[in-house]
Amino acid sequence: MAWNAWGDPAAAKPLSDGIRNLLQQALGVSAADTTAPGIDDVELAPPALAGPHRDALASIVGAGHLRTGHLDRILHAGGKSTLDLLRRKQIRQDSPDAVLLPATEDEIARILAYCSEHAIAVVPFGGG
Repeated sequence: MAWNAWGDPAAAKPLSDGIRNLLQQALGVSAADTTAPGIDDVELAPPALAGPHRDALASIVGAGHLRTGHLDRILHAGGKSTLDLLRRKQIRQDSPDAVLLPATEDEIARILAYCSEHAIAVVPFGGG
């Protein structure tokens, strides 16, 4: 499955003119917006999670389970809804500052407690 679409890109069909017009009228998406950038072309803001918070969260899940790399942040930047997929057509994208991969319920509880105490936003991501 593609990072920025549903299904097999080789089986994709072009959108009809009617659908293109609807997208342009309803969502402001033009025909020029229908080709997504390559994953390496996507621009993300640098992670804003401060070092002490990053270290504290890494101590909960283990350093290998706290990810701040470009690919991890893009893959966890949204779901597969129509609006999420349309956003992925943009060069500049919003993304999480870090991706945590907890292994246990206890780790989840500790992450949520820490983030609540320090006013750090948490956005659950599950199932891919």
